[in-house]
Amino acid sequence: MSGSLRGAAEFLLGLHHVLAPLTVAVVCGVCLPRALTRSPWAHRTPRCTLALWGLLALALTASTSLAVLQLTLPLTSGRGRRAS
Repeated sequence: MSGSLRGAAEFLLGLHHVLAPLTVAVVCGVCLPRALTRSPWAHRTPRCTLALWGLLALALTASTSLAVLQLTLPLTSGRGRRAS
């Protein structure tokens, strides 16, 4: 059991820079749309709702793109050298 936890911890520590954009993507892609569709004010103010849907789509696109870029581009240290 501790071996699998250690392996999971090493995997997550290697991808720690991707966790923040993926968290934003999950919040903007799953949590907030569910709350928005259930809210009573969304049906009363359609312009505000459309603007909020647009912002959610923009945030989801940006965070997903940032996560993909961070996964594909090589990591470098502060001086331009490749991290070991």
